[in-house]
Amino acid sequence: MVEIFLALHNLLSGMFTWTYVLSFWSLLLFFEASQVVSRFIPATILSFKDISSQQQFTYWGLIAIIAFLQIEADLKLDTWIAFRNLLKPTKIVSQRMFTHLMGLDLAWHTSKSSGAISASISKGIARMTDLVRSISFEFLPAVFQLIVSIIPLAIYTPITVLPLLGAVSVYLGLTLWDGKITKPYREKVNLLEEESNAWMVQMLQGLPDILFSGNPEYFVDLYQNLAEEIYVAEAKGVKLHLLVVGRIKFYLAKLSELGLLYLMFREFEAGRISSVIFFGNAAVVLTLFAVINKVSRIADVVYNTSPAILATNNLMLAKPKIIEGKIDKVPQGDILIEDLCFGYLPDKMVFDNLSFTIPLGKIAAFVGESGSGKSTLLKLLLRQYDIQSGAISIGNTNIVEYLTRSLQYFYVYVPQKPYTFGQSVRDNVLMGNLSLSLNVKNYRELSQAEINLGNDVQNICSILQIVNPESIQVDDLVWLALKKVGLNTLFTNLDQKIGERGMTLSGGEAQRLAMARALIKSWLMLSQGLVPTILLDEPTSALDGNSERVVMSGIEFLNELGCTVIIIAHRLSTIQNADTIYVFEGGKLVEQGNHLALLSTEGLYYKMVNPTTHQEENY
Repeated sequence: MVEIFLALHNLLSGMFTWTYVLSFWSLLLFFEASQVVSRFIPATILSFKDISSQQQFTYWGLIAIIAFLQIEADLKLDTWIAFRNLLKPTKIVSQRMFTHLMGLDLAWHTSKSSGAISASISKGIARMTDLVRSISFEFLPAVFQLIVSIIPLAIYTPITVLPLLGAVSVYLGLTLWDGKITKPYREKVNLLEEESNAWMVQMLQGLPDILFSGNPEYFVDLYQNLAEEIYVAEAKGVKLHLLVVGRIKFYLAKLSELGLLYLMFREFEAGRISSVIFFGNAAVVLTLFAVINKVSRIADVVYNTSPAILATNNLMLAKPKIIEGKIDKVPQGDILIEDLCFGYLPDKMVFDNLSFTIPLGKIAAFVGESGSGKSTLLKLLLRQYDIQSGAISIGNTNIVEYLTRSLQYFYVYVPQKPYTFGQSVRDNVLMGNLSLSLNVKNYRELSQAEINLGNDVQNICSILQIVNPESIQVDDLVWLALKKVGLNTLFTNLDQKIGERGMTLSGGEAQRLAMARALIKSWLMLSQGLVPTILLDEPTSALDGNSERVVMSGIEFLNELGCTVIIIAHRLSTIQNADTIYVFEGGKLVEQGNHLALLSTEGLYYKMVNPTTHQEENY
């Protein structure tokens, strides 16, 4: 149980000041004390018949004041709990979690299931809210009420205190035992729910493939079997909780109540306490085990919420697999590969002492058969993995010395299967670039942001040599980028929704949209005096000949502006104009040169291409 509260402390760190905690506890103590005082009001009212009307008026006034203060304290507590204890922590933890996950490197993310991560976060935050709500609304009020309830019992009927404490100890001990024997079932349910959620996300994302697989029932059965396993595990835990431990706790509470009432009756019968004290303490005892049950229920809540909260806390504690560098500037210069050694497994190297240079501002192409190391080399340039030995440097500085964020800004990356979001065309192309910040707090900041945005647009217009730049807006640049990749006639307006994962686009259209995205970022970097390196992984694999020519003309235009371009491609038409073609085989660089030079050597590249018709083979 200690680890769950340590996890809760980590997730909620810095949200509650000691001033707030002490204020909250003071108000809670006053409210619960007034609740115990209220237990004696009915018996006190019965004694009003023996006092004067003036005294009755005074007492009725005091009762009204107590009721008013109770209402105000209750409303204040509910407000504090709702806003400070529930809504605010939920918001802040959600923000912290997403920011933390965005800061983890690609190596960490590729080793995880995105569906399981999403489910773990949403479930963990929901369970954290449940636990905080239970602590705020039930546990703490019950603890304070238990403490102040014992005071009148200890003063007027001390004979009941030891039996009460004994019964409470046994009751809480049973609760802890309950948590211990049901723990395996709760942990199993949590793991199965994560697996189930991960499968659901994958099934929904791959729905077209499943529907046309010829056997969609297999996937339905798979999910239903997981749901059945969850039900069986939950049912076993609930049976133990209710039918075994719950039964014992119920009988213990009822027998303890009767025993305490009997002891107080004997005190009343002996004349040692008055009827007002007897009825007041009896009311306290009759509600006491309901209070004790609330105290013990926190253990149930902790046990039920702990797997999800611990999983979320583990995500919050996750460390990047890549050690962060310290240089906070965008790299510039030639890319040098020196004696690079890397393998996904220690005993199976992909590269062994690989060395070559990609000059700044040139077009480089990586070619080779599948498994030759082309995509792996791209991942190493992106620093998705760290190498075992050797170095990858940009401008004579090892990439491990740069902040990951700086390295990510340096590259303009277009993957083979680019991701498109279910937002507008504008959002998918801009990706937050050339957009006003959502975090501006006042008009002055907004005005400055608008000035900066206007400057960026004007600088891009200058780079692109656009006539009348003063009339150009951000949307005009988006349309220009779409035109450069042949998509300007596909969309009627930039607010048009693309659909989740680009469901409304073909594979080629999604690739061209990603290229438009790359153009915008490249133009922006060039306007800032930075030279990006553009990494293209099969950028034309889903394009027809005409679309390929349009896209490649945009890439060549960027190269003319000084950008370094690195392409992985199997199509000869995509790479034949490259300044240098690097030919890989089994993780080794076996040839390098331009298209004509490599053909003249009649080596591996020559074998990949029909030298008579210059038609490419499937390689």
